[in-house]
Amino acid sequence: MFPVIALLLGYGAKYLQDWSQDSRTSKRERETRRALRQDAIAERRTQFQRQTLLELQPALTDLGRYTYLMYHHDVNGHRATGVWHFQPYPDDLDEKCRAATALISMLSVRVNDTKV
Repeated sequence: MFPVIALLLGYGAKYLQDWSQDSRTSKRERETRRALRQDAIAERRTQFQRQTLLELQPALTDLGRYTYLMYHHDVNGHRATGVWHFQPYPDDLDEKCRAATALISMLSVRVNDTKV
């Protein structure tokens, strides 16, 4: 009878050992998948932030250009009339400045990660 009990205890011990090892392996694989998923999300977020910064640079340049043109318009108006900002800006310049400001506002809201 002793060999049968030893055999059953051996099967039981092996089953518990395999179950324990499988659960550790499963947990390790789950953590690896989670880490890979988080890395992929971080990489996509970083790529999006970089792309947004690249789109923001020409928009800032355009706004600077339009601001200078508005200033130049004011200086010429001041020289002609003696009153600062007496004349309204031309419609196309006003619209370009408004569009550039709106684009910068939209893009700057997207950029929120200081590490990027």
